[in-house]
Amino acid sequence: MVNGDALIVGTKRIYLRGVDAPETDQLCLVRQIQWACGKQAARELARKIGGKPVNCKVRGGRCADCWGGGVKLGSWMVSSGWAAASGPKNIYAGEERQAKQAKRGICRSEFARPCSWRRVLRASTSATNSATRRCPIKGHITASGEKFHYQPRNRQYRRVQIDTGNNERSFCSVKQADGPA
Repeated sequence: MVNGDALIVGTKRIYLRGVDAPETDQLCLVRQIQWACGKQAARELARKIGGKPVNCKVRGGRCADCWGGGVKLGSWMVSSGWAAASGPKNIYAGEERQAKQAKRGICRSEFARPCSWRRVLRASTSATNSATRRCPIKGHITASGEKFHYQPRNRQYRRVQIDTGNNERSFCSVKQADGPA
């Protein structure tokens, strides 16, 4: 097991097709409290497999449909709320909607989608603090209380540096960035 969407099968790293789970050191928020949702997603996948054999059918490159613990693992991860649906065909979009409605797994949290979180991690330098890597939305509150935030997809995101001494900080979600100061 590598994380919530990747397995080691033999000597190969295989990614569950159509699935994007939080990275191992990614954090999520529940009622403004951070929790290690990436580690929990990996634990849930390991628990579901339960040390039993996993069968995978590679679907191109390193992506595969895998079955273990009596279920198709990608579908189970998304429907259980431990991963987001991803990929050009978005094959698990229905499962993700159901997980969001039921507030299962990470869907009960505020979080950056794993693909956005990784983009920030790759773009970060050694000077970037670990809080920004875990919670990628960069925010600033002006002296008058006006709030600005920058998400990884904003053009000026890379230029914005967090200076906690200047009333700036990292947020794990847009809702948190826009919430009360």
